[in-house]
Amino acid sequence: MGISLSELIKQNTLGQSEGYPAGVPHSYSWYKGWNPGGQMTPPAGFTAVEGWGQVYTEEGTPASPSADVEVANAKTYVHIKETGQWVLVQDQSKLGIGGGHFVSDFAGNSAYPMTVTRLSNGAASFDAPSTGYNDHFWYGSRGTYMAGTVDGVYVQMDMRTTDANANLVGMVGVDWWRNATAPFLADHSNNPGIGGSNWIELSTQWKTIGFYSMSADGFRASPAPPRGSEREPLQILRKSRVWDGVRGYRRRSIELAPYMNASSDVTSFGLAGAF
Repeated sequence: MGISLSELIKQNTLGQSEGYPAGVPHSYSWYKGWNPGGQMTPPAGFTAVEGWGQVYTEEGTPASPSADVEVANAKTYVHIKETGQWVLVQDQSKLGIGGGHFVSDFAGNSAYPMTVTRLSNGAASFDAPSTGYNDHFWYGSRGTYMAGTVDGVYVQMDMRTTDANANLVGMVGVDWWRNATAPFLADHSNNPGIGGSNWIELSTQWKTIGFYSMSADGFRASPAPPRGSEREPLQILRKSRVWDGVRGYRRRSIELAPYMNASSDVTSFGLAGAF
């Protein structure tokens, strides 16, 4: 699975949704998908982030009770102001996915449990939404960073449905969180919304959906790393010089490792907490 930069920018351009969610009031800012009204940078003192996704029955179509939704390869990255580096802070393969079936308009934050099954390929599987409800899902724990070091975030997930006749739309998005354990408050003071992508129609083929919290020009200049088969961002573990026995130190050696597989030197980018 993968996504081109042009397609990703389309998913984050006003008015480019492929359908709309049933049961969501048209007055809600995210009813039409991407919009520029979110909290694009973290509030002062905040140190956590949560990537999420949601799937709805497409407006004007019946629910698909026999369908399942599958989500794979979900990742969230934060953008470090000082270095311009994208750093992986949430990974579905390590944290898992959970969630609930919430009422379509989130009135009273009412929901019933959503059973999530981990498939042999690592994907998460759960029921498609029933009439009047959605599928709302997120990682097993929040990503963390040091306060004041982050100026952007990117989340990406692959989604599909098991039923070719299902009429479903999905989006991904992100919230800032005060810290890794702050409780949900009804006024969203602990988790102001950043935003979400446009709505993408799901099919039995995998589709990659992404959201970024910066301008299109800013993202073109510094695109996040996980699109398609690109490598994960690397960190320098150590630098050394090699002695050749005659001419002294002549050659240099640099060791690199993926951020998710090594902990040393992560704090040099201002990160805090476990990945």
